[in-house]
Amino acid sequence: MERATARIDHGAIRANCARLKAELGEAELCAVVKADGYGHGADACAAAALDGGATRLAVATAGEAEQIGRRFQHVPLLTMGALTAEEVDDVISAGSELTLWREDFRRLLADRARAHGHRARVHVKYDSGMGRLGNRDAGEVVELARACAADPDLELAGIWTHFATADEPDSAFFDEQLARFEPVAEAVRGEHPDVLVHAANSAAVLRDRRSHFGMARCGVAIYGLDPFQDDPGERGLVPA
Repeated sequence: MERATARIDHGAIRANCARLKAELGEAELCAVVKADGYGHGADACAAAALDGGATRLAVATAGEAEQIGRRFQHVPLLTMGALTAEEVDDVISAGSELTLWREDFRRLLADRARAHGHRARVHVKYDSGMGRLGNRDAGEVVELARACAADPDLELAGIWTHFATADEPDSAFFDEQLARFEPVAEAVRGEHPDVLVHAANSAAVLRDRRSHFGMARCGVAIYGLDPFQDDPGERGLVPA
């Protein structure tokens, strides 16, 4: 006998994505459906997010990429997390784009993409201050992007970063990270105009339009949680 039941409001997810997309304007909305859609059910939440205006999806792990990649084969998918050599094959097979920030991993991706018979789309990550994943050397990031673009087995798809304190309204570190990222993004985009630049999470989308760039990756807000831990209704968000 069930002791608890979770009722997920997919209409709320659609509405929240529409709300975020309205905030973003021309920038794309990427719905983050990692951790089984933050516990809401990844497949159904991804479908609802796409109905609400999201045009891309993102996950954290190879297993998640396999699941979402099978269901949404024609939707651009980004695997944001670190991968082992064995997991790289699974992610490429799933049709997902991949994250990289080291030259040795770039060579590994190129080798595995060649084995699969098609180019791998990659997003180079600059660690502007989050301290989780990414390369902290701006010059190396630009060189790595250049190497990806020149590699016949890779396609440079994106340049990105992640904010550590966007959900802290009084934190000046958000502005510091943005100031670090902007020249790196401009340098890469100057050489590769079609590259997708992305940095904003849910909080950054609602905090500062300068962070929107070409795409935002939203997680908590699409599920109706206020990223600033206030009343979501005050920001037009509906709990799912």
